[in-house]
Amino acid sequence: MKKRNKGFTLLELIITIALLSLVMLMAFSLLSFSQNVFKKGSAESDIQFDIRMAADCITSEIRNVTEISLDIPANPSEYYRIYIENKEVKYFTPGTPAVSKTGEIINTSDDYLNFYIIAKNNKYLIKFDICGSKINGRQAVSYGLDSSVLLNNISSVSGSLYSPETPAHEVYFKKVIQTMP
Repeated sequence: MKKRNKGFTLLELIITIALLSLVMLMAFSLLSFSQNVFKKGSAESDIQFDIRMAADCITSEIRNVTEISLDIPANPSEYYRIYIENKEVKYFTPGTPAVSKTGEIINTSDDYLNFYIIAKNNKYLIKFDICGSKINGRQAVSYGLDSSVLLNNISSVSGSLYSPETPAHEVYFKKVIQTMP
């Protein structure tokens, strides 16, 4: 009786290595694809959060204003102001430094913050459009939002009314500060 040597032939070893390489390549491709999808989803989530935070700020600050202007007033330092600076939406309170309300969202030429005043049935609305983007690798992930706010306590409106051709990129306003008794 002959004793047979146990082991792998060179051909079996080459086939095993080839199959293992193919499986590893497929696994790496799946991992790379998953990582890219996660990065894009994360960038989309970040830009949506920043845009929604800016929209919430604009809505809550402008709803009860007493004066509003899309043009630069005579004494701009006496007015609250919402505008874009250094790629961020900024909020200025008279007598204090401006506060950033978003991260960097104005990254491409398609990004904007526009304000319009609309007169409707003896009431005024402020309409605003905001579109921003976040750079994700070589591409930009964009998100836009538009809304309008009924101005509850408005006593004075200055500047031009709604004109889609000439939107304002900043808004000046005054409001009554309510204090707790």
